[in-house]
Amino acid sequence: MTEYALENDFRLGKLLVDLDLVSRTRVEQAAVLSSLTTLPLGKLLSMLDYVPERLIKSTIEAQSLLRDRLIKPDLAKKAMYLVRSSGISFGEALRALGFENPGTKRSRLGELLTDSKKVGEKQLEFGLAISNSSGLPLGQVFILMNKITEDFLRVALALQRELRRGNIERPRVIARLATADQADETANSLPSLNSERTKLGELLVSAGIIEEEKVTQASEISASLNMLLGEFLVQKAVIERDVLTLALKLQSLIWQGRVSLAQAAGILKDATSYLSSDDFKIATNGSVSEIDEKSISLFNFFRLSGYLSAPMLHDAVEKLKTRPRLIASVMKHAETGHDTAEGVNQEATRLALKDPRTLRMILNEIYPEDRPVVDSGLVLHKLVQDGKMSLKEALFNFCIKRSGIDASFDS
Repeated sequence: MTEYALENDFRLGKLLVDLDLVSRTRVEQAAVLSSLTTLPLGKLLSMLDYVPERLIKSTIEAQSLLRDRLIKPDLAKKAMYLVRSSGISFGEALRALGFENPGTKRSRLGELLTDSKKVGEKQLEFGLAISNSSGLPLGQVFILMNKITEDFLRVALALQRELRRGNIERPRVIARLATADQADETANSLPSLNSERTKLGELLVSAGIIEEEKVTQASEISASLNMLLGEFLVQKAVIERDVLTLALKLQSLIWQGRVSLAQAAGILKDATSYLSSDDFKIATNGSVSEIDEKSISLFNFFRLSGYLSAPMLHDAVEKLKTRPRLIASVMKHAETGHDTAEGVNQEATRLALKDPRTLRMILNEIYPEDRPVVDSGLVLHKLVQDGKMSLKEALFNFCIKRSGIDASFDS
């Protein structure tokens, strides 16, 4: 691995290649899939079994130290070799190589927040789970859930860098964080004066997931219990964790100006609407099980997501009647003995579309502008079939992709 120029970045994909953990081709493949699914690159590489999750985590630790210029690339590569060969952590590998101040354990943001009593152990565990599933940085998750402010996070990250450089002792960092201001506990449910700082409760209310009065009550109770609002809503089964993950991701996009509150609320409403639909109950026999999820067809995946709606199916029938080549494909699967436009009807089309290859061909030819959406559905459906992703998570990500907004996050 060659030395990096000072102006070079340390993006995760490039770093994984330079540390000899994965080929450039596989990173490029995963990057394409990431753009189709809105999933973080690291998570996809792990899902595809290209890079073990523990090595992804070690690379992220190396990334942080490299960006802070606390270690050099050649040391990172030697340490990663030890991580791979012996199964030890990245911090342990650095110590084994004589680097006395790795800063990969006691200076992690989560540990600094818990030791300074800003975040509880259970809250940290909850925040890390949301961060992993959404691709949002841990600090951003806590900001979105109103546990800390952006100013507090900037202070924490600055102190973290100085701690890693050995310019300040850890007890002083903890003491400084313990006395720093954090978020206003009443701000979870109150409307924001700045539309770019929409609160979680406001988004949930706008999406029709929970009533405003209940959000206010939940906010007051969660604050009295020193719980995050999202954590409380999940614990009380008001919303599911996948719904919270999607809501926080959309909330972050609102803050970045990539989507409006109305657009985000619409996406969240569409993504959760299938949970109570008759189609969902029929397709999964009343419950979601691992076997049901893996066996769901691409046709039913598109149906559950709302993409392949009844009006769209009717439209497809009408457009098929003008395309002889597609008529032949439909009749092949319908087995009616007819091969003319008169034999094409909604039931025949439905039978044809249940074949994944025929479904993709027909959708791509009739709706060429939807090709990115169809490709996204194919990738997400395959991840569900392979047991790499839950059906709900796949459908939620598909709803974001269908919306056309840029939901990618830099890594």
